[in-house]
Amino acid sequence: MKARALLRLPAALLIAAMMLLFTAGTAGAHGHEHVGPYEVVIGFRSEPALQGEPNGLDLRVTNHETGAPVVGLEETLQAEISFGGSTMPLTLRPRFGEEGAYTADVLPTQAGDYTFRIFGQIEGTPVDLAMTSSPDTFSSVAAKGSIAFPA
Repeated sequence: MKARALLRLPAALLIAAMMLLFTAGTAGAHGHEHVGPYEVVIGFRSEPALQGEPNGLDLRVTNHETGAPVVGLEETLQAEISFGGSTMPLTLRPRFGEEGAYTADVLPTQAGDYTFRIFGQIEGTPVDLAMTSSPDTFSSVAAKGSIAFPA
């Protein structure tokens, strides 16, 4: 019985390492800001974001002192997206099965840098954040041709 358990150990370690790699990549493709006792994480729902492909805001809020996700923010926060001189309000909704995670649908029609603005209140704490895509935050929207195959 012990030999069988030892044979399963490498497979379990491999699975754990793969899960760590995949979740670390997602967190790295988003911008992080602290607002009072909260960490606000902003990015596109699907990265890299592609021109003309359905996408959306990926907003996550946790209490960085306790690590607890903050729920109910669709009632107290607002969001908008900007590109060039155009701005569009977004309708936040909770992500199914992910406490403290919110989304809003977007169809980016042009390649380039987009800005998400989040404003309102998190449990009484005023919030007014604007975050623009960059190497330090979340991906810019890329033209489909950059990954299309065959061309």
